[in-house]
Amino acid sequence: AMLCQMYYHALHDRFFQARDMMLMSHLQDTIHQTNSVPTQILFNRTMAQLGLAAFRCGLTQEAHGCFDELCGNNRLKELLAQGLSSQRFNERTQEQERMEKRRQTPYHMHMNLELVECCHLVGAVLIEVPKMVANAYDSKRKVTSRALKRVFDNSDRNPLAGPPETTRDVVMAGARALEKGDWQTCERHMLSLPVWGHLGTEEVVATVKSTLQRKIKEEALRTFLFAYSAYYDALSLGQLCEMFELEKTTVNSLVSKMIISDELFASWDQPTGSIVMHKKERSRLHHLSLHYSDQVGKLVEANEKAWDNRFGGYGYREQREKQGGWHQGG
Repeated sequence: AMLCQMYYHALHDRFFQARDMMLMSHLQDTIHQTNSVPTQILFNRTMAQLGLAAFRCGLTQEAHGCFDELCGNNRLKELLAQGLSSQRFNERTQEQERMEKRRQTPYHMHMNLELVECCHLVGAVLIEVPKMVANAYDSKRKVTSRALKRVFDNSDRNPLAGPPETTRDVVMAGARALEKGDWQTCERHMLSLPVWGHLGTEEVVATVKSTLQRKIKEEALRTFLFAYSAYYDALSLGQLCEMFELEKTTVNSLVSKMIISDELFASWDQPTGSIVMHKKERSRLHHLSLHYSDQVGKLVEANEKAWDNRFGGYGYREQREKQGGWHQGG
């Protein structure tokens, strides 16, 4: 009953009420312990609807959190009970297949899978692409969204990419444009998707597109500063406002947050209204040197352990003996 009420709130864009009910009930922590498959399916459908409600309210981070587990393993259709995924080597018995077919959601209650996946990928692009550009030379960087990482890997493996056709291709083209700070191309790709028409009424769609347009401009500004700040001595506030068609207060707020959180090594020059760069970012050669030194250190440690296992002398064997790892026979 509580899940149904959360679904109802989310369906009418009352995201915060549905989210508060979810957090107070602790269902997200205990749902994996239940043996009731219909309850788990209802929970998955509620989370998907909660993500759509968050997206319609302009809460990209919250929407991405709701969609992440559902879209991360490429089994969205099965998790929402809107179809059976193809199983190789007959992993399901006939009885199991009959049971799963009985649990399928009626067609008139289906959610648009393409819309759910599109909202998830667009949110992931807006969150992950600035981080990817900021840590472009970091060998230990990780993409938290598995679905977005899969799309990027498929795109990198395809050397002859034609014009984008599917929703994933269009989102990928927008992500590539956002990597360069080209907000106009990114906006053209993202907002041209026909799937946005399934979000709700024309007023809702117009509001979502307006919010999405603003967020694309803001994230493009952050990405531009991450990618190209090392090539500038200073940047004018007015120039940034003109390039990204944002208000001065918005640009001032975004840049100040980046400076405070040490994402951008710069300072404001108030009399001239410009951002003075401090040139503290590590170059690509610096990152490669650090990566090389880490690998050399691991190689030296592995050689020392191998030598110590055979001849001794580095203290690894005595250390393991003290910890009770192994003892020589007497």
